[in-house]
Amino acid sequence: MADYLRGRVEESDVIYHKKDLNLFALPCGTAVKNPADLLASQRMRELIVHLRQQFDYIVLDTPPILPVVDAAVLAKCVDKILFVIQWQKTPRRCVIEAINGLSAEARSIASVILNNVNQKRLQSYGYGYGFGYNYGSYYRSLGKYYEGT
Repeated sequence: MADYLRGRVEESDVIYHKKDLNLFALPCGTAVKNPADLLASQRMRELIVHLRQQFDYIVLDTPPILPVVDAAVLAKCVDKILFVIQWQKTPRRCVIEAINGLSAEARSIASVILNNVNQKRLQSYGYGYGFGYNYGSYYRSLGKYYEGT
């Protein structure tokens, strides 16, 4: 993709077809110093428009949204966002910060995937009446993110 966006190759040179899966892929290509500039370019917008005419679904696999700007740039040109969150690794505050960091037009979140779930630990969580559920600190931590909004 980087080579195409820099005008070094044609689109047909960078889209690969896996016939047995009926899957097309456009790998990222050679590393560049300014990927966000390429992703925000007019050529990228034109590529997305062209790909929408050819394919039913386009999936853009990006790096994490907080440490790298690429995902936030691409979020502006997609229909839906799928957040992937790692069980017991991704802090809730980071998820909230990532979502709040998206522009208003990019907040169309289709779903959230929770991966690497520990099924035994998950089964120990539950809902019910009585004592023993302490969500107070969690809700207090959310309060500081929603104050003033």
